[in-house]
Amino acid sequence: DEERAFAMFDLARLEREQGISVEGFPLEQVADDWPYFGAVELEKVSLSYEAAAMPPALQEVSIVLPASRSLLVSGPENSGKTSLIRAILRLWPFEGGRIVVDCVDVRSVGLTTLRSRIA
Repeated sequence: DEERAFAMFDLARLEREQGISVEGFPLEQVADDWPYFGAVELEKVSLSYEAAAMPPALQEVSIVLPASRSLLVSGPENSGKTSLIRAILRLWPFEGGRIVVDCVDVRSVGLTTLRSRIA
């Protein structure tokens, strides 16, 4: 929705001004050609939404996707498919684990850079 879009813009602006990610990681200056190959690794990534009564959307998910490979994610409704993308693009904060794209932790890349390079 429109309010959430403005909030995300504000987060990206704050990151640029403060030099740290929303999650508190120092921002790295990634190379202009990053991601180089597209290798993606998720290590025990967990993500929950605001409704405490709901189980986590992702619970300690680990995936290694080598460069130049594709991954088909399928499953029933509410099985975490969209949450996986939201975590990689940092559209929603993940609580545990880490996500690495071509040897760079996505939490250390500015939101604008991350989303423009991966999307």
